[in-house]
Amino acid sequence: MLRLIAFPFLALLAGCVRPLATPVPQQFETALSPEEVIRRATNQAVLGGFDVVLSDPVSGTLSVKKQGTYEENRLLLSCNMHKDSIAATHLNNVLTITLSYRRATPVSTVVLASRTLNSFPTLQGIMATPANSTSCVSNGTFEAEVLRALKATP
Repeated sequence: MLRLIAFPFLALLAGCVRPLATPVPQQFETALSPEEVIRRATNQAVLGGFDVVLSDPVSGTLSVKKQGTYEENRLLLSCNMHKDSIAATHLNNVLTITLSYRRATPVSTVVLASRTLNSFPTLQGIMATPANSTSCVSNGTFEAEVLRALKATP
């Protein structure tokens, strides 16, 4: 009986939540070398608690990730759930930021893109929720910090 009542209610509730759009990649021009860009961005990532997944100064690529719960990553995310909701208490989020350096003369372009993977591994049964990339997305805070570090003069 409970399932007959709970399922339509949950379906109605799920239909009211709008997925969030992935932020548009940010870009800017720089005269810095790819090595300096990667060095500064890596320092900022480590200070922000991110793990470096890939760092290649030759190709100008950096990929960092931060895995955590809603509470651990809340300052970096925009989510379509209340902070005290069942979904928020069961959220496991992986925020990945990728930096790419595009060589050009006299200035090169740096592009910062983010993606998220949101999962709810402890929700089971009728509350089970599939992993997605739209429950929470980057709010741009970390990307702005990296851009500030890259624009700063030594």
